Amino acid sequence: MAEEKQAGPEQEKKVSLTGPQLMQLASQERQRLEQANMRINSLQGFRNELAGALDALGEIAKNEKGNRIMVSLGAGIYVEAALEENTKAIAAIAGSVFKEKKSEELVKMLGQRIEGVDRQIEEAATEQQSIIARVNQLENIIRAGQQYMSEQQAG
Repeated sequence: MAEEKQAGPEQEKKVSLTGPQLMQLASQERQRLEQANMRINSLQGFRNELAGALDALGEIAKNEKGNRIMVSLGAGIYVEAALEENTKAIAAIAGSVFKEKKSEELVKMLGQRIEGVDRQIEEAATEQQSIIARVNQLENIIRAGQQYMSEQQAG
């Protein structure tokens, strides 16, 4: 059994947890850690997609109109095309609504999105570290309780 004391402004609060309750709490924290890891991986994938689009805009701007380029359709499939425009691109605004925008606008927009995703990754990483600390703390308490019970049974 683990006990936790919390000092409040008026009184001290004491919480007791049994071994199975501690195990359940540790399991819940491990699940939260897995969710945090998946969120970070998802955000990093989205960031890579944004960075790829930013790089592609830069490469297109370096090419001249009429140059032949390879356009990725995904899954390792490419199509050859002639570059008709190197200063503008079409961007999705919402859902299936598209708008032509200047490359400079798109570069700025992608940069802002990358910054926003970076902030989200940082927040998720901070949460991840906090969860890891709680999992470690719970596991230490569980080990200490198991050791105590072993000593009581042996002695």
